[in-house]
Parts: sequence; structure tokens; C-alpha cells
Amino acid sequence: MQAFEDQFLRREFRDFLSSHPPSPIPHPLLSERELLRADARHSVAAYPRWHVSDAAEFSVLDDLPTRGFVDTVTNEFAVMRRKYAAALPTGIDGTNVLCVARIYASRDEYLDALETDGNTNMMWTAAYWSPLRRELVAYLPEKGEDELLKTIRHEAFHQYLSYATSMIAVSPWLNEGYAQYFEEDKAKVSDDSLDLTQLEPLVVPLLMMDYDAFYAGTDLERRLKYQLALSLVVFIEEGASKVRFEPFKDLKRDYMKALFETRDMQAATAAAFRNKDLLKLFVSEWVKYWKKQ
Repeated sequence: MQAFEDQFLRREFRDFLSSHPPSPIPHPLLSERELLRADARHSVAAYPRWHVSDAAEFSVLDDLPTRGFVDTVTNEFAVMRRKYAAALPTGIDGTNVLCVARIYASRDEYLDALETDGNTNMMWTAAYWSPLRRELVAYLPEKGEDELLKTIRHEAFHQYLSYATSMIAVSPWLNEGYAQYFEEDKAKVSDDSLDLTQLEPLVVPLLMMDYDAFYAGTDLERRLKYQLALSLVVFIEEGASKVRFEPFKDLKRDYMKALFETRDMQAATAAAFRNKDLLKLFVSEWVKYWKKQ
């Protein structure tokens, strides 16, 4: 009796398969990038005002009233990412990374996003890179699209560096300094009335600051720290190579190497400058450079 039942069930199963062949897999296995892209598109699928614009390495989500700016920023992303990688290369393979930008038409929407992310201490910002969302979040400011493009270049650098360091926290002097450096075609310290050399005593403390210390203080104190960080990066990129015997030529390489080894931003800064003599020389040459400008 058991043998008959087994035979009957096997025959029934064969008949079922012959009349119900398995469906082919509708899609090949998706890459991580395409899964992230699908998730980004899904996040705005229920909102008719929102648009999605895709490029090879990017997805831009927006509810802007016009489409021209999105075309500009999508092209800009590809150009800027090459510049970021040339300035601060790492060994991380970013070919499967998707860079997502979410651009709101109004500041109120942007502030709601900040609050949702728990970033209520950043209400003064115009954009931010959210590792939690894995998105660059921005809004269209009153100054218009040119100002928004500068802001996106800034935040897109934070986004690039997060992926290029596998989310290891990078020193704010380097992270914010380079983000400002890439805002415009030619970096410029914004306040021409400021004599940067007066800030010489702050250089070493700034190099060792964490983010809480860097973002702390009044608007003026924060602005000075941003400008000082930018001035250090401008010197590294445009002045350091002119110093005799190029003592700082390996500074960026040594920083990144130590960052991956220690996962500690302050230890990486210390390793990049190696010893007190090199640090003292760096500050001295930074002063000489800015006295000439």
C-alpha cells in the first residue's frame, strides 16, 4: 500500500510539472548598485511631484519645479567624483557604489528631513551628507541654482570620502577643508579681509580636533575654523609642492594609510606629520604661503 502511494504521488508530481513548467527568472541577479537604485526609486514612488534622474553612478531624487538643474547636477557629479578621487585616492573599490542625492524644493522640507534624521543641531546648514540614509540631502536656496550647485559639490565630497574610506571617520580639517576646496572651480578663502596668518596659533589645535570641537562655538568661531581648514588644504594642493625638497609630498598618502590601519582620525593626522619638526615646518611654510597671497 505504501509503495503504491509513493508511485502515485511521483506520477502526479511529474504530470503537474509537465503542465506547469517553472517560470524563467525574470531578471538576472541585480548588483548592489542596482538594488540601491531600486530602493531610492521606491522611496519616492508614491509622491507624484518627485522625479528620479539616473546616471551610471548616481541617482538624483527631487521635487524641483524645473528640470534643467537636475541635468546639470547629474553631469557635474561624474566630473567632480573624478576630481575627488584624483586628490584623495584610496584602495577602496567604489565601482558598485551608488551616490544618491535628494533635493528638496523648499527649506521647510529640508528641515523636516534634518529632524527625522535627528540632526537638529545642524539647522544652520544648507545641505548635509547622511550616512544613515546614504544620501546627500539639500534644498534649493533663495540664492538659486548656482549656490545649490556649490553646496552639492561640497556635500558630494563628504559622500565620496565616506565611501572611499569605508565609512571610517576622517579628520574635520581634511574633510571640511577639501569639501570647500571643491565648491568652486578655483578654491578661494572667502573672507578677503581676514589675515589668515593671525590664526597661526590655531593650526595645530585644528589639526587634532574631532567633529564636536570643530562644529562647536558661535557662527563666527565656526566660520574661522572652516576658513582655516580650507587654507590648509589650499596650501597642500597649491603651495606645498613648491617647498624645497617637497617634505609634504607623502602627507595625504601617509594620512590615509594610517587611517585604515588605526581607524583613528587623530592618530592618522599624527602619522601624516610624523614628528614635531615636520609639523613645525608645515605651519611655518603655511604662514609663508599665505603672506604672499
